[in-house]
Amino acid sequence: MKESFYKHLEVTEVAPYIFKVKFLTPEFCRYIMKACNGLNTWAPAEQDKDFFTQDINFKEELPTLFKSISTHLIDRVFPVVGDRMSAEIEDPYTIFAIKYSMEGQRSLPLHRDESYVSGSIKLNEDYEGADLVFPEQGFTNKDIEVGDLLLWPGSITHPHACDYLMSGEKYSLTIWTPYPELTNQRNY
Repeated sequence: MKESFYKHLEVTEVAPYIFKVKFLTPEFCRYIMKACNGLNTWAPAEQDKDFFTQDINFKEELPTLFKSISTHLIDRVFPVVGDRMSAEIEDPYTIFAIKYSMEGQRSLPLHRDESYVSGSIKLNEDYEGADLVFPEQGFTNKDIEVGDLLLWPGSITHPHACDYLMSGEKYSLTIWTPYPELTNQRNY
C-alpha cells in the first residue's frame, strides 16, 4: 500500500466544535474495510449495551491497525485539534469499525458517547442514507469525503445519531478518548 495517511494536515471547523481533518487515503479506507470483512466478526460492542451495533474492535481484533491509526492521531492530529478546542486530548482508548447494512443495523438513535473527544471516519460512500447527524449543531457528514476524520466533544454538548440506511452498506470508524486526569484541583 502506497500511502495510508495524508502528509499535509488540513484542519477545518465545519460546525461549532466539530473539526474535519484530511486523514486516511481512500485506498487505506478500502484496505480497512477488506480487513474487517475478512474477519467477519461483526458484533455488538461491550460498551454499547444499550445499542445493537455491529462493531469490530481494533485494539483486540486488528491491533496493527489500532497502533498505526493511534500513532498518527497522537503524533499529528490531537495536538493541533486540541489547541483549537483548548483541550488536552488523551490517547484513544478504543477504535472500532461500525457496519450498517440492510440485513443488520440500519440506524443509531440520538446519543452521547462515552468519550471526552470522539471521532468518526467515513470509509465508503456507495450507500444511501445513514448520515451522521448533529441536530444541535445543524450538521451532517453527508458531504464529508471518504477518509476525512471528524472530531468533536463526545459526551456533553454534541448528541448525534445515524439516520436510517436506505440502500447499500455503510462502513465507518469510531474513535473514543478518555477524560484527562485532573491534576490541578482547586480548593474552594
